[in-house]
Amino acid sequence: MNEYVITMVELIWEKLDYYYSFSDVTPAYRVAVLLHFGRKFQWFKTHWASRPEWQKTVKDNFKEFAYALLKSRPPTPKVIATRGLPRKRKPCTEYQPKDNDSN
Repeated sequence: MNEYVITMVELIWEKLDYYYSFSDVTPAYRVAVLLHFGRKFQWFKTHWASRPEWQKTVKDNFKEFAYALLKSRPPTPKVIATRGLPRKRKPCTEYQPKDNDSN
């Protein structure tokens, strides 16, 4: 193989590793994939099939993230749902009838 091609491929892998390491810093990327309607955990099973320890880390990180999110939320006040009578509304027209014909 051409030595330049090999060098380019190695540099590409190095750059990918650099950006991939950012996903270890914050769980936002993993959480976004997990919450994505079409991807969910199946994406990690498919793409990280050879790395079961990474899959376990994703699950653990998501649990930690979810528990931290739940703890940080203020308690929701209890709201009693009451259904009132429907209100009658006035017509939304500017037309005002005049009684000039009744004279």
